[in-house]
Amino acid sequence: MPAQALPALSVLTEGQYFLGSTQDLTEVRKNRGNSSAAQDFILESYQVYESVAVGADALLLIVAILSDQDLRGLLDLCNQLRIAALVEVHTEGELDRAIAAGARIIGVNNRNLKTWKLTWTSFELRAKMPPNCIAVSESGIKTATDLRRIRDAGFNAVLIGERFMTQPDPGTALSELLGQFAGQPAPLEFRNSNSEN
Repeated sequence: MPAQALPALSVLTEGQYFLGSTQDLTEVRKNRGNSSAAQDFILESYQVYESVAVGADALLLIVAILSDQDLRGLLDLCNQLRIAALVEVHTEGELDRAIAAGARIIGVNNRNLKTWKLTWTSFELRAKMPPNCIAVSESGIKTATDLRRIRDAGFNAVLIGERFMTQPDPGTALSELLGQFAGQPAPLEFRNSNSEN
């Protein structure tokens, strides 16, 4: 049985393209106390140490930009430092690489990285994901209907970004989305766990 998903705020810490910073993550931790995930292009081990130093509970590893050796090495380091790694894939080949590297939390990005179009790859790849991993559907999630389809496909968690970043009050938008979802049968559960780090 997979470890259970832990609710977290994903914070952009990449500065050049997304104008984020590790300071943003520090502020989230200081002011909100939520679990947090550092969202950056992690390529080097020092970035893992930096994520731990600023208080991140998790970070993002993107299979498309890492060699097999680097992916395995970064995952091993995350395990040593007890920081969770969300390993992002876009294709079946990347999923195979993530599994071979020992990923325990696997996210499927629903966007084609070249065209930015939504492909809903999550539904293609869910059946190929190991039953003992946390399965995350990422990107393009906007409505309660989307959440229901994702839940019914067997995903444990979602990563939602643009839907809230484009709203004047992201917190209110999140509350409204969850409220709409709660009105549907078998609402999505956000469950705590201390077994996955």
